Amino acid sequence: MRKLLIVVLFVTVVHSAQALPFGVAVKAGTLGVGAEMNLGLSSNFSLRVGMNALSASKTFDFDNADADVEFNLESFHMLLDWYPAAGGFRFSGGLIINNNNIRITSAPAPTETIEFNSINFSLTRFDGKVEFDKVGAYFGLGYGNATARDCRFHFNCDFGVMFHGTPEFTATAGAFSPASQEALEEALDKEIDSYNEDLKAFKILPVVSAGISFAF
Repeated sequence: MRKLLIVVLFVTVVHSAQALPFGVAVKAGTLGVGAEMNLGLSSNFSLRVGMNALSASKTFDFDNADADVEFNLESFHMLLDWYPAAGGFRFSGGLIINNNNIRITSAPAPTETIEFNSINFSLTRFDGKVEFDKVGAYFGLGYGNATARDCRFHFNCDFGVMFHGTPEFTATAGAFSPASQEALEEALDKEIDSYNEDLKAFKILPVVSAGISFAF
Protein backbone atom coordinates (compact mmCIF):
# COMPACT_ATOMS: atom_id res chain seq x y z
CA MET A 1 0.00 0.00 0.00
CA ARG A 2 2.82 2.41 0.86
CA LYS A 3 4.58 1.72 -2.45
CA LEU A 4 1.31 2.23 -4.34
CA LEU A 5 0.94 5.63 -2.67
CA ILE A 6 4.42 6.59 -3.81
CA VAL A 7 3.63 5.56 -7.39
CA VAL A 8 0.47 7.70 -7.32
CA LEU A 9 2.47 10.66 -6.04
CA PHE A 10 5.06 10.18 -8.78
CA VAL A 11 2.36 10.09 -11.46
CA THR A 12 0.77 13.23 -10.02
CA VAL A 13 4.11 15.04 -10.13
CA VAL A 14 4.75 13.97 -13.72
CA HIS A 15 1.28 15.10 -14.78
CA SER A 16 1.69 18.46 -13.06
CA ALA A 17 5.12 18.89 -14.64
CA GLN A 18 3.43 19.58 -17.98
CA ALA A 19 2.65 23.10 -16.75
CA LEU A 20 5.30 23.69 -14.05
CA PRO A 21 9.13 23.56 -13.99
CA PHE A 22 10.26 19.98 -13.58
CA GLY A 23 13.50 18.15 -12.83
CA VAL A 24 14.90 14.79 -11.77
CA ALA A 25 17.90 13.98 -9.61
CA VAL A 26 20.07 11.03 -8.62
CA LYS A 27 21.88 11.03 -5.30
CA ALA A 28 23.76 8.98 -2.73
CA GLY A 29 24.11 9.39 1.01
CA THR A 30 23.34 8.00 4.43
CA LEU A 31 19.87 6.86 3.32
CA GLY A 32 21.33 4.92 0.39
CA VAL A 33 21.30 5.49 -3.36
CA GLY A 34 18.22 7.25 -4.63
CA ALA A 35 16.30 9.18 -7.25
CA GLU A 36 13.71 11.90 -6.96
CA MET A 37 11.40 14.12 -8.96
CA ASN A 38 11.27 17.86 -8.37
CA LEU A 39 8.31 20.08 -9.19
CA GLY A 40 8.75 23.86 -9.10
CA LEU A 41 5.73 25.44 -7.42
CA SER A 42 7.10 28.99 -7.55
CA SER A 43 10.44 30.79 -7.51
CA ASN A 44 10.65 30.13 -3.75
CA PHE A 45 9.08 26.69 -3.34
CA SER A 46 9.38 23.25 -4.90
CA LEU A 47 8.12 19.75 -4.12
CA ARG A 48 10.39 16.70 -4.04
CA VAL A 49 9.21 13.07 -4.17
CA GLY A 50 11.71 10.22 -4.24
CA MET A 51 13.09 7.01 -2.85
CA ASN A 52 16.37 5.63 -1.51
CA ALA A 53 17.60 2.05 -1.15
CA LEU A 54 20.77 0.13 -0.37
CA SER A 55 21.63 -3.24 1.18
CA ALA A 56 24.92 -4.39 2.65
CA SER A 57 26.00 -7.29 4.85
CA LYS A 58 28.98 -8.12 7.01
CA THR A 59 30.03 -10.97 9.29
CA PHE A 60 30.85 -10.04 12.88
CA ASP A 61 32.06 -11.94 15.91
CA PHE A 62 29.02 -12.44 18.14
CA ASP A 63 30.32 -13.57 21.54
CA ASN A 64 32.72 -16.14 19.98
CA ALA A 65 30.25 -17.14 17.23
CA ASP A 66 29.94 -15.70 13.72
CA ALA A 67 26.87 -13.57 12.99
CA ASP A 68 25.71 -12.19 9.64
CA VAL A 69 24.46 -8.61 9.92
CA GLU A 70 22.39 -7.14 7.08
CA PHE A 71 21.85 -3.40 6.77
CA ASN A 72 18.74 -2.79 4.67
CA LEU A 73 17.91 0.76 3.63
CA GLU A 74 14.61 1.56 1.92
CA SER A 75 12.75 4.84 2.28
CA PHE A 76 10.37 7.09 0.36
CA HIS A 77 10.17 10.81 0.91
CA MET A 78 7.97 13.80 0.10
CA LEU A 79 9.62 17.11 0.94
CA LEU A 80 8.79 20.78 0.53
CA ASP A 81 11.80 22.96 -0.32
CA TRP A 82 11.88 26.66 0.51
CA TYR A 83 14.38 28.86 -1.34
CA PRO A 84 14.33 32.09 0.72
CA ALA A 85 16.40 34.02 -1.82
CA ALA A 86 14.97 32.25 -4.88
CA GLY A 87 18.41 30.83 -5.54
CA GLY A 88 20.09 27.50 -4.80
CA PHE A 89 20.13 27.55 -1.00
CA ARG A 90 17.10 25.88 0.56
CA PHE A 91 15.40 24.73 3.74
CA SER A 92 13.54 21.42 3.51
CA GLY A 93 10.94 19.57 5.55
CA GLY A 94 8.54 16.71 5.07
CA LEU A 95 7.72 13.07 5.66
CA ILE A 96 9.70 9.88 5.09
CA ILE A 97 8.21 6.39 4.85
CA ASN A 98 10.91 4.40 6.60
CA ASN A 99 11.46 0.70 5.87
CA ASN A 100 15.06 0.69 7.11
CA ASN A 101 16.04 -2.27 9.27
CA ILE A 102 19.00 -4.26 10.55
CA ARG A 103 18.90 -8.08 10.64
CA ILE A 104 21.22 -10.34 12.62
CA THR A 105 21.41 -14.10 12.07
CA SER A 106 23.71 -16.72 13.53
CA ALA A 107 23.87 -20.51 13.47
CA PRO A 108 26.56 -21.35 16.04
CA ALA A 109 28.32 -24.71 16.18
CA PRO A 110 27.28 -26.97 19.09
CA THR A 111 30.62 -26.28 20.77
CA GLU A 112 30.09 -22.50 20.65
CA THR A 113 28.15 -20.64 23.31
CA ILE A 114 26.52 -17.21 23.38
CA GLU A 115 25.94 -15.30 26.60
CA PHE A 116 22.56 -13.82 27.46
CA ASN A 117 22.00 -12.14 30.81
CA SER A 118 25.33 -13.56 32.09
CA ILE A 119 24.35 -17.16 31.19
CA ASN A 120 26.04 -19.15 28.39
CA PHE A 121 23.82 -21.09 25.99
CA SER A 122 24.48 -23.43 23.06
CA LEU A 123 22.16 -22.36 20.25
CA THR A 124 20.85 -23.89 17.06
CA ARG A 125 20.07 -20.44 15.67
CA PHE A 126 19.71 -16.78 16.59
CA ASP A 127 17.63 -14.21 14.69
CA GLY A 128 17.46 -10.55 15.61
CA LYS A 129 16.04 -7.43 14.01
CA VAL A 130 16.14 -3.69 14.62
CA GLU A 131 13.23 -1.68 13.20
CA PHE A 132 12.14 1.95 13.31
CA ASP A 133 8.90 3.93 13.12
CA LYS A 134 7.39 3.49 9.67
CA VAL A 135 6.75 7.21 9.23
CA GLY A 136 9.39 9.76 10.16
CA ALA A 137 9.85 13.50 9.84
CA TYR A 138 12.74 15.21 8.04
CA PHE A 139 14.15 18.69 8.51
CA GLY A 140 17.30 20.05 6.93
CA LEU A 141 18.99 22.47 4.62
CA GLY A 142 20.72 22.05 1.30
CA TYR A 143 21.80 23.52 -1.99
CA GLY A 144 20.63 22.99 -5.55
CA ASN A 145 17.40 23.59 -7.42
CA ALA A 146 16.58 20.84 -9.93
CA THR A 147 13.83 22.96 -11.50
CA ALA A 148 15.96 26.06 -12.16
CA ARG A 149 16.22 26.88 -15.87
CA ASP A 150 19.56 28.71 -15.74
CA CYS A 151 21.18 25.45 -16.94
CA ARG A 152 20.16 21.84 -17.38
CA PHE A 153 22.47 20.21 -14.83
CA HIS A 154 22.85 21.20 -11.19
CA PHE A 155 24.80 19.89 -8.22
CA ASN A 156 22.63 19.23 -5.17
CA CYS A 157 23.32 18.33 -1.56
CA ASP A 158 21.35 17.91 1.66
CA PHE A 159 22.26 18.08 5.34
CA GLY A 160 19.56 17.25 7.85
CA VAL A 161 18.06 14.81 10.31
CA MET A 162 15.35 12.17 10.14
CA PHE A 163 13.33 11.61 13.30
CA HIS A 164 12.67 7.87 13.06
CA GLY A 165 11.51 7.25 16.62
CA THR A 166 13.02 4.87 19.16
CA PRO A 167 14.53 1.82 17.43
CA GLU A 168 13.06 -1.51 18.54
CA PHE A 169 15.14 -4.67 18.83
CA THR A 170 13.43 -8.07 18.71
CA ALA A 171 15.03 -11.51 18.68
CA THR A 172 14.37 -15.25 18.82
CA ALA A 173 16.75 -18.10 19.59
CA GLY A 174 16.65 -21.87 19.76
CA ALA A 175 18.50 -23.81 22.45
CA PHE A 176 20.64 -26.77 21.39
CA SER A 177 19.18 -28.63 24.36
CA PRO A 178 15.36 -28.47 24.52
CA ALA A 179 15.60 -28.54 28.32
CA SER A 180 17.35 -25.14 28.19
CA GLN A 181 14.79 -23.42 25.94
CA GLU A 182 12.71 -21.86 28.72
CA ALA A 183 15.78 -20.52 30.55
CA LEU A 184 17.10 -19.22 27.21
CA GLU A 185 13.91 -17.31 26.47
CA GLU A 186 13.88 -15.72 29.92
CA ALA A 187 17.51 -14.65 29.62
CA LEU A 188 17.00 -13.40 26.05
CA ASP A 189 13.99 -11.31 27.09
CA LYS A 190 16.11 -9.56 29.72
CA GLU A 191 18.89 -9.01 27.18
CA ILE A 192 16.39 -7.53 24.69
CA ASP A 193 15.11 -5.13 27.35
CA SER A 194 18.69 -4.00 27.99
CA TYR A 195 19.39 -3.46 24.29
CA ASN A 196 16.16 -1.50 23.81
CA GLU A 197 17.05 0.71 26.74
CA ASP A 198 20.37 1.53 25.05
CA LEU A 199 18.64 2.20 21.72
CA LYS A 200 16.52 5.00 23.18
CA ALA A 201 19.42 7.36 22.53
CA PHE A 202 19.22 6.80 18.75
CA LYS A 203 15.95 8.49 17.79
CA ILE A 204 17.56 10.69 15.13
CA LEU A 205 19.43 9.66 11.98
CA PRO A 206 21.79 12.19 10.36
CA VAL A 207 20.98 12.61 6.67
CA VAL A 208 23.73 13.67 4.29
CA SER A 209 23.52 13.27 0.52
CA ALA A 210 24.94 14.63 -2.71
CA GLY A 211 23.99 14.19 -6.34
CA ILE A 212 23.26 15.61 -9.77
CA SER A 213 19.95 16.89 -11.11
CA PHE A 214 18.61 17.56 -14.61
CA ALA A 215 16.02 20.21 -15.41
CA PHE A 216 13.50 19.61 -18.22
